Amino acid sequence: TPETIAAMITGAHPDIRFTDVNSANVHEGHEGIRTISRLASSRQSGGAIAYDALLFDGRNWSIRWTLSRTLDDGSAFTRRGASAGRVADDGRVIEHTDYWSKAGFAD
Repeated sequence: TPETIAAMITGAHPDIRFTDVNSANVHEGHEGIRTISRLASSRQSGGAIAYDALLFDGRNWSIRWTLSRTLDDGSAFTRRGASAGRVADDGRVIEHTDYWSKAGFAD
């Protein structure tokens, strides 16, 4: 949602670097957050992400997540992944990497 994207940008350092292990693309800055959000929304329309098990040591962070949505045939689609990164001196996320298996995802 636009509200979610705005919240992500608020928590992201202007020099954030977003990497997805299944893509050669690296998205940088607040425009990169907008781009990755558009890509995710177009590929996983109607999806919701639930987060749990956040670990944070004051500089480095990691979190597990589950993506869920209903497919066009009415069946449930659920995949798990994790994200990790670090925060800048101002407390905003400056590095974010998503880790997930491409198996089971449509290209």
